[in-house]
Amino acid sequence: MATSTEAHQERQRWSDLENEMNDFLVQHGKRCDDDAFATRRSISILDALATSVPDGLLSSSGAISRSLYESIRIEEDALRSESSDLASKSAIVRRLEDEVEAVRRSISEVVSRRRELIEVDIPHHESLVSCGTSEIDEVVSRHVRDNSKIAKELCLHALLTNVKWIYGGGGENALVGEVSIPEKAVHRRFVIDRGDGGSVSEYEIAERLWETIGG
Repeated sequence: MATSTEAHQERQRWSDLENEMNDFLVQHGKRCDDDAFATRRSISILDALATSVPDGLLSSSGAISRSLYESIRIEEDALRSESSDLASKSAIVRRLEDEVEAVRRSISEVVSRRRELIEVDIPHHESLVSCGTSEIDEVVSRHVRDNSKIAKELCLHALLTNVKWIYGGGGENALVGEVSIPEKAVHRRFVIDRGDGGSVSEYEIAERLWETIGG
C-alpha cells in the first residue's frame, strides 16, 4: 500500500516537471533556440581559430624564429672563439711561467756552483797567501841580514884604514900585512894567498880581511 502511494507521488512530480517545461518552452522557446545557435556558432569560430593560423602570422613567426636561431648561433660562435683565444693565452702564460722558472733554476744553479768553486778555492788562496807571507818574511829576513852585513862591512871598511901592508913578505902571490884594532888594542897579522895568476878576486880578499878583523 505504501509502495503504491510512493509511485503515485513520483508520477505526480514528473507530471508537474513536464508541465513546467512546457510552460517554459511556450514562453521562452524561441529565445533559447537563438541562444543555442549563437553558442554553437561561437564554438565553431573558436574551433576554426584553433585549427587555422593566418599565413602572415606564420611567416612572421618563422622569420622571428630564424632570426633568433641566427643570433644564438652567432653568440655561440663568438663564445667558442673567445674560449679558444683564452685557452691560447693561458697556454702562452703557462709557457712563460715555465721559462721564468727554468731561468730561476739556472741562476740558482750558477750561484750554487760559483759558491762551491769559491769554497774549494779558499784553501788554495789561503795556501798562496801563506806562501806569499813566508816569501815576504824571507825577503825581510834577508834584508835584515844584508843590512847587518852592510853595517858590519862599513864598520870593517873603517878599520881597513888601519891595515899595514908588508910588501914582499909572502911572495908575489901573497898579500901580507897587519891590522890594528884600536878598540881591542890588538894587532893581527894576515897572509892572503892570491892563488896562481891572481885567481882570487878582490872581493874574496876583502872578505878574508874582514874575517881577520872580525875574528
